[in-house]
Amino acid sequence: MRSSRLPILLAFLLLTGCGGSGLKLYPVKGKVSYNGKPLTTGSVMFTPKAKGPAAYGAIGADGTYKLMTGEEEGAVAGPHTVMISAMKDNGVNSPMSYLIPAKYGSESSGLEADVKDQGENTFDFAITGKEISEKPVPVMP
Repeated sequence: MRSSRLPILLAFLLLTGCGGSGLKLYPVKGKVSYNGKPLTTGSVMFTPKAKGPAAYGAIGADGTYKLMTGEEEGAVAGPHTVMISAMKDNGVNSPMSYLIPAKYGSESSGLEADVKDQGENTFDFAITGKEISEKPVPVMP
């Protein structure tokens, strides 16, 4: 009985990989600036224009980010829509505030990147806009 299960187990391991998602991911990094200065907080999201999962990265104090897809470093190859958001938490019972124009956090941000399966994938984004006075985000009912 034990020998009849072995081929099934081996086939399962080959198809799923050993501990990984099985996706081909490529390292992606970069820097985000807002009106000429490093954006010191927030997140970057790359959403593939074709099939595949989105990749996310936190923006560090120096404006740099690196992308992760789930628990793995990198993003799938191909063209992506890029969204950047940065908000300030104003505490309990207070709405959050935008630190950059909200349009950059939507699918119509106008930001794009093409992740390649060869070479370096460094994407810097110099976003601009009217300085935000930490206007509260409307609360959804």
